[in-house]
Amino acid sequence: MTPSRPPLWKRFLRFAVFSGIVVVTLVALGLSWFSFTTRREWAKTKAELLTRGEKLSMVEFAPPPIPDDQNFFADSIWRPAEPPPGQPAIKETPFQLLDSLVTADELAAIRVVFPNFQPSGSSARAYAAYQLGLRLSELSPKMRPAGVTLLGRLLAPLAPVPSKIESLLARGDARFPFDYATLPWKMNPYPGFHEIGYTLTAFAYAALFRGDSATATLLTLDLLRMSDTLAREPLLYAQMLRISVVAQARTLVQTGLEEHRWSDAELASLQNTLAQIDLLPGLALAYRTERGRSNQAFEAVLLRPSKDRADLVEQLPSGLRQAFPIYLHLFGFDDRVALNRGVQKIVDALEAAPLNGLDPRRYRYVPAPLSQVTRVFANNFFYLLGGQVDVFAVHMTDIRQTIVACALERYRLRYGSYPGNLAELVPTYLPTIPRDVLVHEPFHYRRLSPETFRLWAAGDSPEADLIWPN
Repeated sequence: MTPSRPPLWKRFLRFAVFSGIVVVTLVALGLSWFSFTTRREWAKTKAELLTRGEKLSMVEFAPPPIPDDQNFFADSIWRPAEPPPGQPAIKETPFQLLDSLVTADELAAIRVVFPNFQPSGSSARAYAAYQLGLRLSELSPKMRPAGVTLLGRLLAPLAPVPSKIESLLARGDARFPFDYATLPWKMNPYPGFHEIGYTLTAFAYAALFRGDSATATLLTLDLLRMSDTLAREPLLYAQMLRISVVAQARTLVQTGLEEHRWSDAELASLQNTLAQIDLLPGLALAYRTERGRSNQAFEAVLLRPSKDRADLVEQLPSGLRQAFPIYLHLFGFDDRVALNRGVQKIVDALEAAPLNGLDPRRYRYVPAPLSQVTRVFANNFFYLLGGQVDVFAVHMTDIRQTIVACALERYRLRYGSYPGNLAELVPTYLPTIPRDVLVHEPFHYRRLSPETFRLWAAGDSPEADLIWPN
C-alpha cells in the first residue's frame, strides 16, 4: 500500500519553512561577507590615511597648553562669574554686562529715530547696539547725530569691554580650555565671543560716524585680531565663529569705503590686515578634527557602550535607534570608510585651492546607492557640514573683494578718481590682482564714473549679488 501524501497545507508549510531558512541563511551570509569586506576596507583606508600623515582622532588635534599670562582665553570674561551659594552677584563681569538687556526707555528712544527697529529676536544690549550701528548709514545726514547719540547711550555700560579685549590681545597667543578627549556633541565652547564681536563692531560704528576714523580703525583691527585667536582652534564651530567676526569687520570697512571716511594710512593698515587672512587652512583643520571626533565616537561606542553611545544614537533616525547595535556592527565600518574618505576629499581640495581654485567636483559628497541604510552617519555628516566649503569660499572671495576696494579707494584719494582698470593698482596698491576663490580668476572691474565703480567676482555677472557698487 502506497503511503498517502501529506495534505497540501503541510507541504506548503514545509516549503515555506525551508525557504525561510534558506533566505535567512543567505541574508546572514551576505551581511557577514559585507561586514568582513567593509572591515577590511576600513583597515585599508585607515592605513592609507596614516601613511599620508593624517590624524584620525580628535584628541590628536588638541592645541598644546600655554601659560595663562600668554593666553587670550585665560580670563573670567569668557565665563559668567559665579557668586557664593545663596549670595547675589556683587560685581558684574564684562561677560554679564554683555548679556544685559535694553531697557524699555532705551528702546522707545531708539524707535523715535528708527521707527521700525526690532532687536531681531534678542534684546541683549550688545546685539542691539550692533544692529543700530549697521543702520546708521540709512539715516539722513540730519538724523545721524541723533543716531550716534543713541548708539553711545546703548554702549555706555559696555565701555570697559574694548580696553579689556585690547589688553587680552596683547598676550599674543590663544587656546580655549577645552577637553578634546571628551565627546561633546552638544556644546557652546566659546561663550561670549559673538557678543564681544558685536560690542567692538558697535563701538567702531559709533566712532566712524562721529568722524573719529582713527579710533574706528583701531577697533576694526582689534576685531580682526580677535578673530585670529580662533585660527588654530580645531573645532569647526570655532572656524564658523571666526568667519562671522571677520564678516562684521569686513562690513564695517565697506561702510567706511562707501562713506569715504578712511584715510590712506588707515586703508593701508586695514588692507594689509585683511590680506593676511586665509580661512581655508582653518577649515581644513576643522574638517580633520570633526573626522577625528567621529572616529573617536565610533571607537568609544564599540569599546565601552555608555553615555557616548546615547549621544551618538541621537543622530540616528528614530526608526534605527532600537537597532543601533546591529547597525553599528553590520554597517559601521562602511560608514567610517565613506566619512573618512569624503573628508579627505574635501581637505585635499582645500589645500589645492591656492593653485587651482575650489572646483566643487573635487570635494562634493555624492551619496551612494543604498547609503541611506549603510552610511547614515556619513550622509548626516556631509548633509550638515559639507556645505561649509562653499560658505567659506564666498567669505574668502568677499575678503579679497574688500582688499581690492581698499586699494581702489586709496587710488581715488591720491588721484581724485578711480582707475580705468585694476592693472593700474599694481604694484603701488596691490602686489597682484586677487583672484576669486572658486573659479581662481581675477576680479572684474568697471569704472562707471570718476566717483563710482562696480567690482564683481569672476564667477558672477555685473548684476550678481557680489558686485560692489560704490
